[in-house]
Amino acid sequence: MELRRVHYFAVLAHELHFGRAATQLHIAQPGLSQQIQVFENEIGVRLFERSRRGVSLTEAGEALLPEAESLLRHSETFGALAKSLSSGVSGKLRIAHNRSTPELGTAEMLTQFRELHPELSIEVESGWTAHNCALLRHGDADVAFVRLPLLESDGIEYLSLGTSELVAALPVGHRLAVDESIDPEALHGERIVMWPRRQSPGYYDELVRLIWGDRGPSNVHEEADASFVLRAVRAGVGIGVLDQARADMLCPPGVVLRPFRAPVPAVGYGLAWSEDQHLSPAAERFVDFAKSWMQGRIADNAR
Repeated sequence: MELRRVHYFAVLAHELHFGRAATQLHIAQPGLSQQIQVFENEIGVRLFERSRRGVSLTEAGEALLPEAESLLRHSETFGALAKSLSSGVSGKLRIAHNRSTPELGTAEMLTQFRELHPELSIEVESGWTAHNCALLRHGDADVAFVRLPLLESDGIEYLSLGTSELVAALPVGHRLAVDESIDPEALHGERIVMWPRRQSPGYYDELVRLIWGDRGPSNVHEEADASFVLRAVRAGVGIGVLDQARADMLCPPGVVLRPFRAPVPAVGYGLAWSEDQHLSPAAERFVDFAKSWMQGRIADNAR
């Protein structure tokens, strides 16, 4: 049984006129009549009564029409799903967010991707760079947002998405808070509040290099993450150095943010995936989308 003839049957059943049905199907009227006869012989029942007054459905035709329409709908769904799977816009995509990158546009990127591919099932979790890289290596995530540079990049490929400027977080009343901008040298000797290096070793080391050079901070108090760093700063524990976008979002009352003087220190972020794991079509599509998204932002900034 050919779906083509099922389609012919359904159209003629609604039009009940060979001429109109043939026009709608873009075939000749005699050809439609012949195909309907072939279909009736194929399934062993008459579907239409033909008379000078026109065409009407038989009882068998009325009974089979809903099933024919259901069959055609399932056929369309099957074809759409097959096309989606071949193009990578259906299935599951597992993304590991980085807690410090959504404010840099990665959340917006994912939102746009979801809108373009609503058929895709997207699973998202949030962690830090080292955790996300472990998910990639173990095959528990398809792609992950990370802070750059990656200190241990074996088995990991990545796409740089941009950089973000660093700022100093100071308690209100600190001597440096009155300055509009700060020289990194001014932080030497100050007590510093930082998050654990193990969360993102490459990012941590790059931040230290940009602010303190080879010497590094001499007096460090460690907190769990950026929000706890800012709370400790507010309590007068020390000075924090954070990504500006994240600091702007999380900054509590009692803390002031100051930019660094030129050349302004900036750190990178990107999208990573395992080079040892075969990328699914959906993951490939997301990587391609990220590349286009990045180029679009570059073009917008150049205007």
